[in-house]
Amino acid sequence: MNKPPSQRRGLRRLPHFDYTATTAYFVTICTHDRDCCLSVVENGCAVLTDLGFIVERFWNNVPEHYPAALDVFVIMPNHVHAILFIQEDQRAGRRPALHEIVRSFKTFSAIALNKARGATGQSFWQRNYYERVIRNERELHKVREYIINNPVKWLLNRESHDKIEWEK
Repeated sequence: MNKPPSQRRGLRRLPHFDYTATTAYFVTICTHDRDCCLSVVENGCAVLTDLGFIVERFWNNVPEHYPAALDVFVIMPNHVHAILFIQEDQRAGRRPALHEIVRSFKTFSAIALNKARGATGQSFWQRNYYERVIRNERELHKVREYIINNPVKWLLNRESHDKIEWEK
């Protein structure tokens, strides 16, 4: 059954952008129901929980499965912020789409996370994710700074810590 437009989950993807492009992407992946189970913010630092260490391991393994380079990332209590560069796959002669990489990360990490918490078959991650194509060096620097400072912002203003003001 099709939902009316007012009830459809909105996608923020650029309509004509090639998400296999060899460029940088800013990705945010949230836990289901924004459950704060990945880290605890103490003294401006995100201190990982056991589940957070599982997420870190799976994120760091992304380049073993996809032609991608990881940049800065932070595992917050209920979400992950990361910069990812998609690269050309010399073996297969193709580049994976961003959604393929994120879907794989979410699927395989959720299996391990659910096993660790004794909740097999339950949702761990929020259904979708946020992404932004990083368009230039200035924006890349700004996103890196945002990710690095995110734990401090978490403590200062938890309600609006995920807002970034982008320069045009």
